[in-house]
Amino acid sequence: MSNLHAPTERENMSSLRTQLGTNNSVTPRLKGQKKMVQPGPAQHGSTQYTQKSALSSSAVGNEESILPITFLPYLSPIVQSRFFKLAVGENCMHKQIMRKFSQGSRIWNDSKTVIWSCTGASACGGLADRMKGITSAFYAASALGYGFRVDWSKPLPIMPAMLKEGKLSWNKSVIRSGKVLRAAQIDSPKRPFNLCEWSQYDVVEIRTNLLMLPNEDGKCNRTSMSIQEIIGHQRSRSRKGIGCAWWYLFAIGELLEIEVLNQIRRLRDWKLARNQSSGPTIGIHVRAGDSEMNAGRGREAKNMHKMLHEGMRCAEVLSESIGSGKMTVVLVSDSSKIKQFASQNLNVFASDAAPFHVDRSRKGSRKQVMAGFTGAWVDLILLSLCDGLVLTSTSGYGFLAEGIGLFGLDQVRLCPGK
Repeated sequence: MSNLHAPTERENMSSLRTQLGTNNSVTPRLKGQKKMVQPGPAQHGSTQYTQKSALSSSAVGNEESILPITFLPYLSPIVQSRFFKLAVGENCMHKQIMRKFSQGSRIWNDSKTVIWSCTGASACGGLADRMKGITSAFYAASALGYGFRVDWSKPLPIMPAMLKEGKLSWNKSVIRSGKVLRAAQIDSPKRPFNLCEWSQYDVVEIRTNLLMLPNEDGKCNRTSMSIQEIIGHQRSRSRKGIGCAWWYLFAIGELLEIEVLNQIRRLRDWKLARNQSSGPTIGIHVRAGDSEMNAGRGREAKNMHKMLHEGMRCAEVLSESIGSGKMTVVLVSDSSKIKQFASQNLNVFASDAAPFHVDRSRKGSRKQVMAGFTGAWVDLILLSLCDGLVLTSTSGYGFLAEGIGLFGLDQVRLCPGK
């Protein structure tokens, strides 16, 4: 019997990384590489978005990008420039954050920890709510000099399929010993995080979906640089405080990489079939409501079609400001009906992920939950990899895509005009 077998998707990915010039797990800095703080916008023109120009861009190469190398041939230079490793590290002050954790480790001898937790049957919120809570707990830990861990197992663990560790080892197990503070703040804040109170405990385990950045004072901020200074610097670049925390903590996991790559290849083929490869790609997010995700009722849109048409209008304006050529619209929504309508009537590329709320969608089999969970992450990354982004509501999911995408303020529109 022959031992030959068809290559698996994982083997194909490994081969593709090799062909592109590097293994995704090795990220050396190029010798003599200049420090880039904030790369300027790509030159506007009809060829800047083509696959050829992306492949010839100096951004291609895992040494320079925080994205998986397999994504890069399919992304425009304007997208690639947002993810330059050195620029992201500088603009997000990742070295300063790393220094704070290092100082704290010495001060406390690695004996103190903040844990963001989402386990069991308790509510934690959707993806955006969870990232708000993780961001809050992360910056609080950084201010105190405590270690930081993420304990996320609901509805499924995020590591290693969806996400893996970035610059911080947040997946280590923690022995909850000594003085332990357990707290939950979901949806409505009871009180801001109190660093002085937290500093009296060895372990702080917090379940929260709120963006409550720490209110420091000198005696409770145990490290040399104020976390407020770091956050202020990040926000001065764009609305990406959450995005900066995300890219410090996380990298894209292997299953998520495979599924996103399938979508951006599908998008590439869709563009080629319509001769739309030369123009900007604009992502639009339409939040229809929890009922569309079989998750009860909440944040129900009054008129989804009006939201979509307003989004399309804004996308045209945004596309003209980014570059020339016929734009491509990528639609992500929690409504299958609005995606079907748009793809059939408006020449729009619509995500094919089934709507799913990670906290409240009525659960099916483990396979169905995994498909829904994966689809929610894929749509998020797909939006973040567009040249521009249009948000038709104040949905946290759209704002999270903006943060992860590290969009500049001139690359995002909140429509209609709010």
